[in-house]
Amino acid sequence: MLSTTRVLEVRWTATHVVVGLPRFHPEANMHGHQWSAEFHVTGSGEAFAIRDLDATEREVAEWAARTLDHQHLNEVMDNSTSEEAVAAWLYEQWAPQVEGLVQVRISARPGEWTAFTPPAQR
Repeated sequence: MLSTTRVLEVRWTATHVVVGLPRFHPEANMHGHQWSAEFHVTGSGEAFAIRDLDATEREVAEWAARTLDHQHLNEVMDNSTSEEAVAAWLYEQWAPQVEGLVQVRISARPGEWTAFTPPAQR
């Protein structure tokens, strides 16, 4: 059976500090990004092909607007705010609610992406 991956994308603007870096490193100081996140949802069969993910995408986008947009990520998240950690955190937040979520990709800079795929999916 053919497997298909669909991508839901959300964007927000937020600041953060990556703790633990040398103080001269630019990421060690408060700075901001225009973040993008892609939620990769995989499924198979006709039911997945016709599944309406628009409502899920709206729900994720509204959550991002309330929770992340114009916030300081160090105050929102309990752990590191590196791009890798943000991708993993988003996966943990949404995997229980988005059936078929297999990967979250994060971009804090145009053209650069960091992906989190849970170990069972690799």
